[in-house]
Amino acid sequence: MISGNIFTNSIEKLVEAGILKDDARFDIELLKDVYLDKGEEAFIEAVNRRCQGEPVAYILGRQSFYMENYYVEPGVLIPRSDTEILVEAALKAMGLVKFPMGDISKINFAIEKDTYHIADLCTGTGCVGISVANQVVGAGKQLEMLLADISDIALNCAEKNVKSQAKTNIKIKKFDVLNGDYETLSDHKLDMILSNPPYITDEEIYVMTLNMNEFKFELCINFFVSKIFILDKFLFISK
Repeated sequence: MISGNIFTNSIEKLVEAGILKDDARFDIELLKDVYLDKGEEAFIEAVNRRCQGEPVAYILGRQSFYMENYYVEPGVLIPRSDTEILVEAALKAMGLVKFPMGDISKINFAIEKDTYHIADLCTGTGCVGISVANQVVGAGKQLEMLLADISDIALNCAEKNVKSQAKTNIKIKKFDVLNGDYETLSDHKLDMILSNPPYITDEEIYVMTLNMNEFKFELCINFFVSKIFILDKFLFISK
């Protein structure tokens, strides 16, 4: 059992560590939901990890995304809510969004097929590909989804999420998007390529260096480099 004073003191501790008060309250609520039955010592240890800059998702080992709850671990970027627009865009392009909103409504074509062949490159946790796959099969369609990444940590993370979150069979493959042979990527012609590469801007690199020294990602790609090479690769193979 954890006393109420511990929660109040923990919020103040996070604020002292430089976290905004509203964010500190939210973080403590998330930690409380998981650590309430684990005892005061375990909860305080989790708070200390947060004070040292470790993201809550890594402490909990989970992150909600779209309609699933994904396993995450250090070395793989945490799914972000703003990436859900990529899932919506893919579904709209397949005619599977009934009431599109915002920029999604501007997609004015639909690839209508009974069976889709899709690859999610630089998959990370696998959240984009898995969430798309779940919606496609939920709509009564068939698909073959491939999750690909060069990182062994990411592939291990994606495999766990396929087992726990996917509602259909999904393949996983190690693949280098910058130097790989795209002729060997899939046995089928792909109808769609999804990708949210782990790019970060120069400003984000600076902030991460200051605040997240223990949580750097060596495979993150500078945003400028990703625009030149990755987008060029995708445009080339889409022809």
